[in-house]
Amino acid sequence: MKIVKMLFNAKNGLRLPFAHMEILQGVVYRMMSYDEELSAEIHDKRFENSKPFKFFCFSDIIGRYRIANKEVIYNGFFEWEIRCGDDRIANAVFKYISNYHMIEINHQECEILSAQICRKVFFKDEIDIKMNTPVVIYHTDKTGFVSYENPLKEEFYDGIIKNIRNKYEVFYGKKCEDNIVIKCRKLTEKDKCVTRYKGTLITCWYGEYNITAPTELLKFIYHTGIGGKNSMGFGTFFELNYC
Repeated sequence: MKIVKMLFNAKNGLRLPFAHMEILQGVVYRMMSYDEELSAEIHDKRFENSKPFKFFCFSDIIGRYRIANKEVIYNGFFEWEIRCGDDRIANAVFKYISNYHMIEINHQECEILSAQICRKVFFKDEIDIKMNTPVVIYHTDKTGFVSYENPLKEEFYDGIIKNIRNKYEVFYGKKCEDNIVIKCRKLTEKDKCVTRYKGTLITCWYGEYNITAPTELLKFIYHTGIGGKNSMGFGTFFELNYC
């Protein structure tokens, strides 16, 4: 499991709409396309007869910004990272970056200053986290109606744990028997986020949480995200001590 950390320079600033996860996801897929076989597999099905988890997540842009004209404007240098449960994704992204000095984000050229592959190791089985991108838990009924859970309900945490177990089973080919406990640590009204992805409104949540699980499982969770829609830019977190 690997993390690709990148540093960019947008000399004229990088302008993004508030709802920009779809744009960033497109950049990830463009980088991933350096490995044509992998790209085809990701866009089709990760495994036959299984839910098509992508086994990667990515952070929001990290850097100084301002809000103007209903846009987020990042000034100059910014960081971004892509986390991968599947090493092939990280390798493809890194090879792409190694062969190009510029990348287009939302029709704006950004200079790639540096990139490195890192690994995250946990030494304890309990961590405090802060969401970098919001976590989403939802249910779809028989009529197709989608309802979103919130952190004030136990179903929210049950949904996160169920999602972790499902991803683990597909990735490793065995059931996740480990005990997982997720609790809310800090939540405010500002942590509620209603965003848009490909025209669909999604209700999701930032906030701070506590996760207890074996260290190897924490590593898996860190590299694949929590909640649903991870490959769309949801559910990426940082350890609170490192935020």
